[in-house]
Amino acid sequence: MKQPRTIKHLTFLAGASGYNVTARKKDRAQSSEEKKFFPDVIAVPFKGKGERVFEVEAIVTNNTVFKSLVSVLSFLVKHKHSHGYLVVPEKDRVFAEQSWNHLKEVIRGFGKTAQGANPKVNLTVITFQQVKKDLDKHDKWFQGGRVGQPPKCKFLPRPS
Repeated sequence: MKQPRTIKHLTFLAGASGYNVTARKKDRAQSSEEKKFFPDVIAVPFKGKGERVFEVEAIVTNNTVFKSLVSVLSFLVKHKHSHGYLVVPEKDRVFAEQSWNHLKEVIRGFGKTAQGANPKVNLTVITFQQVKKDLDKHDKWFQGGRVGQPPKCKFLPRPS
């Protein structure tokens, strides 16, 4: 599965799950400096809080995974009730999770809040296959006549 296709799948799933979606290339209001750390997909719920931020990486290396993690983290710092996702191929999931765990240790080393608690950062690593599986369930629901509620997506909960 390729990166642009996965971004299209995420955009479709988020729109069908009750989110307003912004993809990176559609946002022209930001300067080129800000676009460097702008996530691939931002899904804002129509109702309530808690944006879902997706960074998609088809080729996972040290450079790309850390750039993607920093991109998501820079968004999460500005939006406290958000949840970030790094989408990678199945074969690179363990490496991406290890990179994320290493970055969490660095964050813990730098920041303690005034109350003494470690800062909470909501970021989850998911795979292309998980996105494709949820899209297939959604397509089956559409083709089946839309009987009942739409299928649930683990990484895009319905807005409350």
